Amino acid sequence: MFALTPELMRKIDAEQAKLQVNGEKTLMYNAGLCAVQAIEEVCGGDCAVILCGSGNNGGDGYVIAEELALQGWTVTVYNYQPSKKRKDAAKYFMHRAKSAGCTFRALSHKGFEEAVKSCDVIVDAIYGTGFHGALPTELEEPFAICAKSNALRVAIDCPSGIDPARGTVETTAFRAHMTVCMSYPMRGIFLLPAREYCGKVEVCDIGMDYAAIEAAYTVTDTVCDSDTVRRIFKKRSAASHKGTYGKTLLICGSENMPGAARLALSGALRMGPGLCELMAPKSVIACCASAYPEAIYTEIPDSSNWSDADAERIVTAAKNASAVLCGCGLGNTEGAKKLVFALISADVSLVLDADGLNALSETPWEKAEGRVILTPHPKEFSRLSGKSIEETEENRYESAKSFAAEKNVTLLLKGADTVTAAPDGRVCFNPTGNPGLAKGGSGDVLAGICAGILTWSQNAFDAAAVGAYLHGAAGDMLKEEYSEYGYLTGELAKAAAKKLGAILNGENT
Repeated sequence: MFALTPELMRKIDAEQAKLQVNGEKTLMYNAGLCAVQAIEEVCGGDCAVILCGSGNNGGDGYVIAEELALQGWTVTVYNYQPSKKRKDAAKYFMHRAKSAGCTFRALSHKGFEEAVKSCDVIVDAIYGTGFHGALPTELEEPFAICAKSNALRVAIDCPSGIDPARGTVETTAFRAHMTVCMSYPMRGIFLLPAREYCGKVEVCDIGMDYAAIEAAYTVTDTVCDSDTVRRIFKKRSAASHKGTYGKTLLICGSENMPGAARLALSGALRMGPGLCELMAPKSVIACCASAYPEAIYTEIPDSSNWSDADAERIVTAAKNASAVLCGCGLGNTEGAKKLVFALISADVSLVLDADGLNALSETPWEKAEGRVILTPHPKEFSRLSGKSIEETEENRYESAKSFAAEKNVTLLLKGADTVTAAPDGRVCFNPTGNPGLAKGGSGDVLAGICAGILTWSQNAFDAAAVGAYLHGAAGDMLKEEYSEYGYLTGELAKAAAKKLGAILNGENT
């Protein structure tokens, strides 16, 4: 699914409005109906407060007000800015909402706080994708009052006070439980701190010609969804065999960290490679073999004791594999550094994580030669890029995009707002995941998932983007059963496979 900038969304809106019988009124009406449906799916109340601005977002709000009133709701509309500033389509639906019995007041009305306390739903239809700059001071108090309410808070397109392109937030922005996006989401809502203000994101079909839009525009920013997963995980041929789907080679684990290899192996095995081989010390193999008899095990010394012959044997095995995962629990050793330099310089499909990234940050390299995925968290990325964590987090979209292009890698920059960037400028945002993933071993499973997909897809960007999506979705499934506190990283791989099965059987997310 495309993730757009406000400028492109406005252009598409204008073009699509010309194709409608009643112009932008048709799209506005469809948008309002979609929002009402989204609201009614999660709220069974009968009293709504709608905050409306002077633009098209306010017009959507008037349609919502009218439709709820016609269904028997008590609806109070609070207008922000004088009516003379409203666009024609918005004025049209404002009059319809009045005719439907909605009460209209100015946002400055003294009864606002009491209305918000007693309603079931609050809808923010003030700015949508049109916000930029500083939030007007006269909105600070109303938004603060809304934030204290027990009502369902819904934003249309984007909560007011959020920059929809960059994801920056005014401190008193509208804080929503749900954001309903029309046709396409804005890229900024998937980035922190904006993501915390958006709640659950719903994308609605308002009747645009999506095939024509996607044929006319080259959009490099996307958000991963179930359709993305189905595009990559195609139905397999009945005539295929294990050789068809390649071999994943894992060079992971050490005497001190055998669990990292086991977790990475769990992720790789669940993503469909024909074969999985783990090259690791004897103690690591003992940790893994009884749990995963499906894998092949090859004993090598701990990376702290690798000879030149050991390193050569590992590199040869890597070149013969379909994809390689290196680094999870490997140890920060001279042997690891030499191996990583050899792999990054070779034409291999490679995932580097953990100690593989630590080794790379201490290795002089200009750019990768093969299909390479790097999976750093912010501290690891700081070591790789030479940027401070603060500088990266201030604009992780641009940080990831520029690094991926410079180093010819696919960068999966982990975090609560994971961003995947390709060397050619494409960026994919991940909408899944929760704080329960913030625990030891989670990244090992993610690296294994990415390596397993890369093995048969040979597409680093797809493997990383969908890997992050399934990993986060697995956490979301487990959260429902165990809470954010109670699930284990060892449960993620099986949950990811279960989620994959549901999507391939038709589930939409």
